[in-house]
Amino acid sequence: MILIGRHLKSIIQSDSSWELDRKRQYRESKLREFVESINSENSKKWLQRIIRCSETQSNNQATFIYFVPFLELFSENHPDLAFILLKEHDSEMLRFLAAILCGLLRSKSRKQAYDFLSKWVEDGENIFSCARLFEFDKDLDVDLLRRIFDKAKMLGDKNTLIKVMSGIVINYDENKKPLIKELFLPAIEELTKSKDARWILDIWFRKELKAVLFDKENLVL
Repeated sequence: MILIGRHLKSIIQSDSSWELDRKRQYRESKLREFVESINSENSKKWLQRIIRCSETQSNNQATFIYFVPFLELFSENHPDLAFILLKEHDSEMLRFLAAILCGLLRSKSRKQAYDFLSKWVEDGENIFSCARLFEFDKDLDVDLLRRIFDKAKMLGDKNTLIKVMSGIVINYDENKKPLIKELFLPAIEELTKSKDARWILDIWFRKELKAVLFDKENLVL
């Protein structure tokens, strides 16, 4: 199936005349075609297909290079179906919850999605995926990020604290500078208590990191 990367890769490699642009156009057109084809008659089959794809075991992120944007587009255009995945199949979709949430926040059901997300954070449920959302969605909700940080700190959830740090780095700009002192540095302090330095691996390659580290006002260095 084209949604899982290796299948499309084999199709592309079978034709040496394909150029990079054409590969991208083909991928995007197929994703849109799939999403537009979903209706009340075939929606159950599509939900089953999505769940099957999500169960694919692979350590290679390229395997899901098409599946993730498909989920975003699917959730944006079919929010009712996306909520079924969140409410009834969140354990199966665990690795892809952030992509679904990202699509929902661009949909006509944005407020409902935000309320659902807030409830998860309040209950301490799937907060790692909630934090990962900020790697996809550039519209950073500072209040939500604060609540995720507070819940992760309370639960001792180090993985989520790391994702909060990543979200701050990715969304860093002039208006978000206070978050360095307010959340970024306190997250480092919490992780340091446990001698956990994995956060470095999660942010060292971010293009925004240099600006964060040399923010004179917040004196990170």
